[in-house]
Parts: sequence; structure tokens; C-alpha cells
Amino acid sequence: MDKASAQRVIGATCAICFIPVSVDVYRQDKERTALNIVGTGFLVRPTTVITNRHVILAIEDAQASLGVTDDELYVCFCHPTKEGLQEEYCSIKYYSILRSASPRVDEALDIGFVDFEPHDKKAFEEKCRPLEVVDRCEPNIGEPVAVCGYPYGATALRTLSRRFYRFGPIVQQGYVSAIAPFHNARSEAIEQLLLDTRTAEGMSGAPVVRQSDGLAIGVHWGGIEATLALAVPLDKRRLDEWVASHEQEHAKLGEGDG
Repeated sequence: MDKASAQRVIGATCAICFIPVSVDVYRQDKERTALNIVGTGFLVRPTTVITNRHVILAIEDAQASLGVTDDELYVCFCHPTKEGLQEEYCSIKYYSILRSASPRVDEALDIGFVDFEPHDKKAFEEKCRPLEVVDRCEPNIGEPVAVCGYPYGATALRTLSRRFYRFGPIVQQGYVSAIAPFHNARSEAIEQLLLDTRTAEGMSGAPVVRQSDGLAIGVHWGGIEATLALAVPLDKRRLDEWVASHEQEHAKLGEGDG
């Protein structure tokens, strides 16, 4: 993938996390052990990221079991600059899990959304732009792809010298290995993508993009023995439907508050 495409993907990808101290205090901690990453997401609208259902459930579990408050929930972007990657912490305001009238479809789609609020919305939108999505998800077997995310979350990566490094987001490159269902791989019924690329815990919700142009074709949700990755296919039609569902859930919440 060329440098410009890689920078666009990196700039649109975020860590979904909670920080049990203030951001100012966290920035002063050189090892940054206070940052707890539960997954990855990427921009599909100026202040909305798509991720996995199980990442949202991990947030809810942290709130229930660890007492994490709403004020401690963030999305963190690392956008490329001439001086290196600059971090941007944005407060999470609302999240939802994709719901469907069909229990089978609802269970199969490991999709969720997070709305957030940047400290300076205008400045943020100039630096971090939504990732472009393909018009139609029709990948070819063997097509080069890349996955961008935050592997191992807060535990990555401690070297033999005991020095602590946080790599992220990282870009793993590979290929489309298979499309499910196999017998109907070129139809509207594409349900899963199997990728020949390594991923790890913390990369759930990462964008799967074509290496040729950096356009998103899927949302990574799991892996097999760190050698194969699985993704939900993504295109403009699917995204529009899912975002509409997210907005409906948000509207219902507003009605409940009223």
C-alpha cells in the first residue's frame, strides 16, 4: 500500500478505550499503563466510528465490573504529522449495537457504532477524515488487503530489555483467502471474508482495506491462531443501512430521556 493511502487509513482508525485518570495525568505517565484499549474502530462519519458488537459489550462489561464511568470512555486517534503521530483523545458520547428484525442476521453481524465529541471539532475534522468505503463489496480471491488496528491493547509490547512500547495503529498486509458462503461468493449473499493476515486481540473492529486504493471492504472481528482473520463485508449500501439503524437507536434513547 502506498504511503498516502496508509496515512489516510491510519488517520481514520482509532483505539476504543477507557482511562481511569484524567487525560492530562495520563499524558505525564511515560509508560501510559493507565490506557485500557478494548478494541479498534474507524471513522465512517465525521464523529462516528464503526466497530464490533463485542467491543461495545466489552465497554459495558468494564462499566459494570470495574466501575468505569462515562467520563472515562474515549476514542484515541493517531494522525500522521511531520513531527510523527499526534494523539487525539475524544470523549465517547453514545454507542449502539446493530440490531435487526431477524435474530439470525442480528447474531451474525458483529457490528456496533460509537459517537464521540472532539475537543476542537473543526481542527479534528481537518486532520482525521472518514475512511472511504467501496460501492460494492466484491473482492477477488488473492486480492491484496491490509488491516489497521491496535494489537494487544494496553499490554503491547514489552521487549526483552523491559522497555515498554505501544505500537498503534499498526498495518498488517495480506490477501483475501476465501469468501463465504463459498458456493455463492459473487452474489449479494456475501456474509464473511477470510483473510490471510495476522491479527491479535485489540484489533477487533479494525478496517479491512484494499491495498490498491485504501478503500474499506470489511470490518475485522476475529482470528484463528493469529494466522487467519475474519471480517464482516462492508460497502456503501450496508453502511447506509447500519448507520440508519444506529441513528434510530439514538433517537429512541432521546425519546426515553424526554
